[in-house]
Amino acid sequence: MESKVLNDMVIDGIQAVSLPVGFDIRLYRPGDELYIEPVENILREHPYYGQEWEKMLRAGYVMTGLYQGEPIGVGGIMPIRDEESKAIIWFIVSQKIKKVRAKAWRTIKLALSIIQGVFGFSELWAYARTNSLASMRTLEHLGFQRKEILTLNQKASCWLYIKEK
Repeated sequence: MESKVLNDMVIDGIQAVSLPVGFDIRLYRPGDELYIEPVENILREHPYYGQEWEKMLRAGYVMTGLYQGEPIGVGGIMPIRDEESKAIIWFIVSQKIKKVRAKAWRTIKLALSIIQGVFGFSELWAYARTNSLASMRTLEHLGFQRKEILTLNQKASCWLYIKEK
């Protein structure tokens, strides 16, 4: 199925459900990540961001979460090339999310559910740095289960989390 059709199906599906008041989701627009503070720290420190950022934006389906019309998070999904029923999800969120955390997580849970339904993924994978307790808690709150530790390089390792359908 064509990429634009799938993108439209995901966005339409998410917007068709009852999102928390003030929240919306749309396709990513270049520069949306600049609203997320402190984006430069996130992009520098995260094992899959930095030089991988442009590659991630081109490799999958990328959406922006809005709160009261302003970008509050950017996330996406990258199908795993040799595993048609699996995909890696990723997202970064603004510090501003703290004020509306419960509603934001509800929005992300709804988006993940719709993404799994539209694409038919049996598993969603996510990674959290081993020294990022907040990332690990977030993934567990969203229904992911910690599976195994992966060594990325001499300086970084991360946990693989999986959410099954």
